[in-house]
Amino acid sequence: MVSLECPAYFKARTHVLDLPRDEHHGQLATSYAYVQSNVTQSVLGEWDELAGANTAKYWGRTHLRHPAFRRLTHTKSYPLKRLGGRPTLTARFIRCIENHAPTGWYRDRFRPRANEPTMCTLHDGPPAYHTREHVLFHCNHYVRKYKHSSIEDLLGSMDPFYDIQCFLTDNPTAFSFDDAPDG
Repeated sequence: MVSLECPAYFKARTHVLDLPRDEHHGQLATSYAYVQSNVTQSVLGEWDELAGANTAKYWGRTHLRHPAFRRLTHTKSYPLKRLGGRPTLTARFIRCIENHAPTGWYRDRFRPRANEPTMCTLHDGPPAYHTREHVLFHCNHYVRKYKHSSIEDLLGSMDPFYDIQCFLTDNPTAFSFDDAPDG
């Protein structure tokens, strides 16, 4: 009889065996929960080191860099809680933070061969290049409670998370496919 072993299981088992084990009342603590906790802490520690070492490489060049947005990496649904548990609002919020919304800039950067429209025609006046900054600060199609003039100005505000949340709540189509440039 041939025994097959999953390579991922073998690597995980080897990693667990290499973890330092603490003594608890003279006994080695080796429960499943203890090992799982150690693995989780180890991975999160490595993740934090990677994120802090080279922020542009880890987060991307266009990610909004602010402490309020760094907590978005963990899966404990922090953004969903703060955004009221509304998945559509959360998706648009993340698109804004990551600059991965269906804007003209995104289309030029990631889909250059598709020849999709890149100009905003929603506002009054001549067409303008459709970017995150255009949507957040300049396009008069959208309503704004807080008047910021640039990304730096927004990030310097008391709570940029709240400012973006208010903007998206007041403008339910911002950073959605409904407002994507069309020909």
